[in-house]
Amino acid sequence: MQDEAAVLERFIKYWAWKAQQDANRPEDAAAKFVFLWICVNARLAYESSKRLDREMIDWVVAQRPEDSDLRAAFDRLAQDHEFQVTLESLIRLGAITDERRHANRIQPVVIKGTGDFEGFVRGVYQIRGNLFHGATAPSDTERIALCGRLLVKWVGALK
Repeated sequence: MQDEAAVLERFIKYWAWKAQQDANRPEDAAAKFVFLWICVNARLAYESSKRLDREMIDWVVAQRPEDSDLRAAFDRLAQDHEFQVTLESLIRLGAITDERRHANRIQPVVIKGTGDFEGFVRGVYQIRGNLFHGATAPSDTERIALCGRLLVKWVGALK
């Protein structure tokens, strides 16, 4: 039987490669985002042992870098100029709202700065939710492209 971590590593490498190979044109930003989200989601499930996305998100934002490589990878990216500039561009777009019709009771996500891990994770997850559930606002097209660039770096920083 294969080691679960080795299988996960190959799975993540495949989808990260697919994002780079098949989604390099601007019009492919959503595909790139989806391929990279698959990587993040697989790592979330592995690290957290949770089954539901919301539980995984709640788990990871509560972790310290020594307890989660997703958290540690984000912290390592504090030294990556391109990641920081791209995250600043995402932050400048403002609060990320849930665009689904029933979402008026859900608070918008605000990323407070380039070191705001929880805001980053919840913001990317909200953009994913808008895209996956067919509620992508026009302003989210730019957000999706920025998130694709951020996820390439985040996935690439995983050990």
